[in-house]
Amino acid sequence: MNANHTACPIWETSATFVYSATADGPHYSIVSPRAGGRYCYNPVERAEKKIADLDDHAKARLTTWLIEQRRLGHECPEIRSYEIETIIQRPALSVHDRADELLKYIQKKTLHIGRAFLAGDFLPDMFAYTESVDSEELQYLTDYLIRKGWLETSTEATIALIVTVEGYTRLAELAAVVVASSQAFRGHRETVEACITKRGLRVGEVSP
Repeated sequence: MNANHTACPIWETSATFVYSATADGPHYSIVSPRAGGRYCYNPVERAEKKIADLDDHAKARLTTWLIEQRRLGHECPEIRSYEIETIIQRPALSVHDRADELLKYIQKKTLHIGRAFLAGDFLPDMFAYTESVDSEELQYLTDYLIRKGWLETSTEATIALIVTVEGYTRLAELAAVVVASSQAFRGHRETVEACITKRGLRVGEVSP
């Protein structure tokens, strides 16, 4: 396996290119903060050519898809050439969802409650998680959170933001939604598996 510094095929920003030989042929992966982490592609499919032709908003939706895939447990989601058109046709995140993502990002990066999140400038993965294409959008989302009372500013650095009590309340609400969705999915799966077992089949087996 070889790793080299390169440009992210999606955003043309700093990234690490990793090549490894597998039984199925060459395997390429990119570790890109601007794309939210690691992703893969098969050079034979020429996915990078289709990616290069996308506008910034389509690239932002593709980045959101990559992040969602990682959250589903896919450590290195693969961009397939024939799937790109479907992915970029997905609805963009709403402003509310993008602001929530920024709030979650800042809370995750804050080591201690009440401490400020410090950054000399907006970081590449902040753009990734908020589906932002420029600094103006990210600044708007920051101002949105401040006006909602979920963040407050500090004078410690150029960008110094503190999650407020109201902000942690909002984070708890978002976490409760995730838990409820997970429990509903688990309950549905258990019901389906129970029905399959009742018919005398094993999960994953198809009846004739």
